[in-house]
Amino acid sequence: MDKQQLEQQIDQFINNEMSPAERRDFSQKLETDKNLKQQVKLRMLLIEGELIRAEKEARTAMEASKGGYIRPWITTVACVVFVLVGIGLYVGNSYRYTPQEIYAAYYEVPIIERARGEGLADEIALYNQQIINAYEKQQYKVIAELYQKKNLFDMLDTFPVSTQLYISIAFMEQKKEQEAIPLLLSLIDTQYKEEAEWLLLCCYMKTNDRNKALQMVERIKDNNGIYMQKTTFIEQLLKEKKWF
Repeated sequence: MDKQQLEQQIDQFINNEMSPAERRDFSQKLETDKNLKQQVKLRMLLIEGELIRAEKEARTAMEASKGGYIRPWITTVACVVFVLVGIGLYVGNSYRYTPQEIYAAYYEVPIIERARGEGLADEIALYNQQIINAYEKQQYKVIAELYQKKNLFDMLDTFPVSTQLYISIAFMEQKKEQEAIPLLLSLIDTQYKEEAEWLLLCCYMKTNDRNKALQMVERIKDNNGIYMQKTTFIEQLLKEKKWF
């Protein structure tokens, strides 16, 4: 696919012009193709800039109309519609993006510095090292199977927090977000709270739970941490209405 075709496909995705099957296939590509994901992000930023410009132009037009004979509320509506139509956009009542689509564009695994594991009981230390080794090789299925077969849930509190995050990520990578969510919820008051909150936001987006995703956005914003900027933009996408 050449550059022009790719740009056209990205615009079709953003403008909701794909069929359900095409949109599903494109979202799946976003999960694995980092270059495509970056290009979609850049295009979304460009659209955001166009909307900000449109809003400024609408306000300027409304200010210029003051003192005329047209009733203020008519002038306001006319100016906004005129500017939005001028850039080919108009606001509707449905959301522009599904949380899953935003997840596909923005999900990334945080860098987690692993704990050394000193002071662990022998059995826990053995499992801990197996999980670390598998995680470093991106063998997420191995981690998920080990967790389930050995009933590690009953011993979870004895593992380092970093290892618990590895287990959570392994479930996410296995598309088992519902199993990752309770693990992550137990970690939001630990030293890895920022990573846990970010992964929870990703889980809620992947499971298409817009309300819980927005609640997690507010929590991350209140903490003003390392994911603040990215989360603020995700919030805009979660709230953005469909333009048509």
